[in-house]
Amino acid sequence: MSESQIRVFLMSANAAHVANVREALGCVGKNAESERAFRLETASRVDDALAQLRYGGIDIVLLDHTPPEDQVPTTLDRLLNAASLILVMQRQSARGDEGIISYVVRNSAVVEAAVNVRADIGWLKEGLRIALTSTLGLTALRTSETRFRAMSDASPLGVFMADTDGRCVYTNAAYEKISGLTFEQSTGTRWSGLVHPQDRKRVLAAWRDAVHGNRPFRSEFRIQRRDGSVAWTRVNGAAMYDGTPVHGHIRTVEDITVIR
Repeated sequence: MSESQIRVFLMSANAAHVANVREALGCVGKNAESERAFRLETASRVDDALAQLRYGGIDIVLLDHTPPEDQVPTTLDRLLNAASLILVMQRQSARGDEGIISYVVRNSAVVEAAVNVRADIGWLKEGLRIALTSTLGLTALRTSETRFRAMSDASPLGVFMADTDGRCVYTNAAYEKISGLTFEQSTGTRWSGLVHPQDRKRVLAAWRDAVHGNRPFRSEFRIQRRDGSVAWTRVNGAAMYDGTPVHGHIRTVEDITVIR
């Protein structure tokens, strides 16, 4: 098998459909197996599929139909432990993919759907390539995000990230300790809400000057926690760019109470 060959596992009890998929992927004909772009393996039942999938090396699991809604979580959980991408091939007569959608929302799973398989069987080869490329990109993004969160939580500096409206979208463990707020309590709030009333006018004026002048923000001020306790902090802030537009701001927060 060549290194560029894509291994597809089809779970289907329909022999005619298996033959159609095999033909669509170019897995029949005169070309030697090692020269084909796709290698297709099949099973008709979940248990048989899992027995074969335990050896790994599969790029895509292809389901011939959407599992019954009450079986979606169990079926997809088991299959996603064996492969990174599941592609559901829905027949024209099938009902919607409510079960699949619900599963994805709850579990952030990598599951994609291709509709009208009988009409679009000729699309399958390119569709699998697109789906796999998309999934690899998503996997890399998730890995990058996981690494960022691990590094951020290891930092002694608090981190507060806000969207373009100034509302919190991310905090790390150090910020939660300094502010006394959980991530859930911080989400959607503005960082200025914690500024001590006696410092607020000065701090907000400095913040507006920094934003309007497109400069980094630096200030030392007190924060007042929900329990009434007060801490001195040193805060640095800057805009986040994605190309040219600002798409939010990030601030680091250091507890300097001891040295004040």
